Order: sequence, then C-alpha cells, then structure tokens
Amino acid sequence: MTKPLSTLASAGILLGAIALLALSLGGCSAIAGAAAGGHSPQSSKTGAADAGGSKDAFTLSIGDCFNNPTSDIVTDVDTVACTAPHDFEDYHHFPLTFASYPGEKAITDKADSVCGGDAFTAFDGVDYESSELGLTYLYPTAESWQAGDRMVDCVVAAEAGKSTGSYRGTSK
Repeated sequence: MTKPLSTLASAGILLGAIALLALSLGGCSAIAGAAAGGHSPQSSKTGAADAGGSKDAFTLSIGDCFNNPTSDIVTDVDTVACTAPHDFEDYHHFPLTFASYPGEKAITDKADSVCGGDAFTAFDGVDYESSELGLTYLYPTAESWQAGDRMVDCVVAAEAGKSTGSYRGTSK
C-alpha cells in the first residue's frame, strides 16, 4: 500500500507532507512572499542535536530536529535537541535543477521520488514503503524560486507523535 501525500504551504517554502496519523499538517495553500536563503546539499553539520531555538527555515541542516510549525505560513522553525521530544528531523537536501519554476506538482513529484527513495533508505536503513515512519519535505514556492531558492529538505517524522533521538540507521 502506498502512503498518501498532502501539502502544507509556507512562506518561501512549502512543507509537503505525508498524511501522518498523529500529525495533522493539513492541505492548506496559503503562500506569502519570502526572501532567498540557502544551504548546502548533504551538509555534514549535526544540526540541532545539541542545541535548540528558532531557526530560519531556509537554513536547516541535516540532523536538525524541530517541532511542528504552529501556522501554515512557515519562515522559521523551533529547533530542539534531538534528544528532546520533537516532531521532525531533517535528513537529506537536494537542489532542483529545473531551468524555470516548474510548478508545485513537478516539484512535489520530484521530492516524493528523492525523499521517499534512496535518500530515505540510506538514512533509515529500510525502504520508505516498509518503514513505520512518515516523511515530509520543504521546497520552494514560486516567490522564493524568483529569489533564488532551489533546495528541497527531506524531513522524517514518527507517525505516532513526538520522538526522541535520531532515526538515522534505526531501520524503523
């Protein structure tokens, strides 16, 4: 059985979400203007494993753990130490290589393929369809694309609420 997809819009990025049983990210489509930001694909930073606080959503690092945004418009996320209860963990970044903004469907199709494919298996240790985890991703809006945003952040979440620790290599 394929896990269903839904989307949540944000300022400058969109949080496309697998419909998680205990996480209701919804299917809203509010989009606000945004400034460009960036981060490197496959950053080796450990992210928020040891620290927390508000962080610009454009500057998430692999390993950052954060909690569910409190609104549909997301410009910042509340990072927490991964040892503390959290909703999400950033596990993979990749740049979009379309020549021009391709539209939300093309971007989410690409994010579904990459985030739910080999990147997920390399992170967790099992393929996404066999996993008990959900995933989501952050991706550019038309507005942030015009400002230079091309990055997608793949994010993992437990389907049954908050988790503690990293899911890297857990084969869950």
